[in-house]
Order: sequence, then C-alpha cells, then structure tokens
Amino acid sequence: LPEKWNPVRAIFHELHTRYKSSRKQRIQHGQVFHPLYFTCVSPALRRFGIAHQLWTKSVDVARENNFQYMACETSSKVSEKVCESLGFQIKASVSYNDWLYMGDTIFSDLPKQSENFQRLTLWERPVPSDLY
Repeated sequence: LPEKWNPVRAIFHELHTRYKSSRKQRIQHGQVFHPLYFTCVSPALRRFGIAHQLWTKSVDVARENNFQYMACETSSKVSEKVCESLGFQIKASVSYNDWLYMGDTIFSDLPKQSENFQRLTLWERPVPSDLY
C-alpha cells in the first residue's frame, strides 16, 4: 500500500495487538477465521441486507472449514449492529478520538463528522461445529 495508508495500517496493528493480548492462549493456525476487513456496500444498494448476507456466508465458510472462531472488524455503528445480530462479541477496540499516530490524533475528526464513527472494533464469535 502507498505510504499514505500507514496510519490505517498502524491503527489496525494496534487493534490486532489488543485483540491478541486479550486472549488467554496464543491463536493457533486454523483456529480463527478472519475474512472481513473492510466491508463496503454501495450507497445505492444499502438497506438490502448485503453486508449481513456476506457475513452470514462467511460464518458458513468458517464452519465448513472447521474453524473454532471467526473474527472481523467494524469501523462504524452500522457495521457493529450487523456483528451483534450475528452473535459476535467485542474483543478489542481503539477510539478514534484517543488513538495517537506519531503523536497526533489523526482520526479524531471522524466522530465530529458523524456520530456513526467512534471506534475501530474487533469482534469474535464461536463457530458451531459437530467436530468439537
């Protein structure tokens, strides 16, 4: 990615570090399915349940491939509602107002532009399976 994306990479790195440190055990290969980073739906196609369908299908893929957990990130209250409806629980978050990149709160304008954008959050849910 171009250098201008470094702050985005850095905030995701911080989120993932917080998530990993919140777990009791180190994540093992094949244990957590993490397919969804940025889920975007065209404004003209919103309110048709596309994000919900995509995430539901992702849970199915996780189950078919015998993952124990599924993880995903949200960047807005709208996407948080999708996670909640599918049984995900918050495992880590980073406030846009408080997070520093090179000493500056570069994402602090997001909550001022819309109350929909307050934090970057990582969610997790167990994946039901007959194997365990």
